[in-house]
Amino acid sequence: MRWILVLVLAAASAWTGAACDDSGDGDGDADLDVDSDVDADADADTDADTDADTDVDGDTDTDGDVDGDADGDIDGDVDGDADGDVDGDVDGDADGDGDADGGYCPGYELPAEPCRTEGECTGAAEMCLAPGTVLCGRCRPAERTCASDADCAAGAVCVEYVPSCSCGDGPSSMCLGDCRVDPTVCGDEQPCGPDGVCVPLDCTMFGVSCPASASCDPASEAADARGCVRRSCTADSDCDCGACVLGLCHDGPGFCSPPVP
Repeated sequence: MRWILVLVLAAASAWTGAACDDSGDGDGDADLDVDSDVDADADADTDADTDADTDVDGDTDTDGDVDGDADGDIDGDVDGDADGDVDGDVDGDADGDGDADGGYCPGYELPAEPCRTEGECTGAAEMCLAPGTVLCGRCRPAERTCASDADCAAGAVCVEYVPSCSCGDGPSSMCLGDCRVDPTVCGDEQPCGPDGVCVPLDCTMFGVSCPASASCDPASEAADARGCVRRSCTADSDCDCGACVLGLCHDGPGFCSPPVP
């Protein structure tokens, strides 16, 4: 009699399970896995992607992508963009500044021995020089080939200029084409003056601008040939782009060089 009762209870239990689970896996749901949910993926999370979160991307990061992090992109980092670095911008570098060249201004080329301060130059007697610095050995004394337009051939005018590495003994002079006769002498941007000499470009002129991190102030003693004054700085972050070199913002780091003989 006892064995008959056991068989009856076992049959009743089997019938009850079959009524709740018609999939044949015995887990109480209606799919074909054994995790007691209804998503058919065997992971117990009620989605359909075989992981343990509640999205449908097959990873475990809960952001809906497939890279295993939680930033919503698919590049495998954790910064929320899609460039593969971890700086929060989308330029593919790792400096956090939003550009694509390490933070340098457009057109800048990194020298072989970059520097920002004198202490970064390790060679014998090397100095740190700002980008664009012209290296001078012996200074160049003034050379005057004309004193006035009368000393020049027809269609030319006498032009004074200060050469690079000047000794400071006054301007040099030379005969150049008269821009009133030949408009191509000054190029497309530089205006021709009433004396036939090209007018130097100045940041106060329409269409002439100063570099990044520089302001137009021709009256300043620190102004360059175009009247631009570079911003003072103590770190690269003080500059719009580029680098802080010897206390001023430039397009990028300076360069190390020994003195020129």
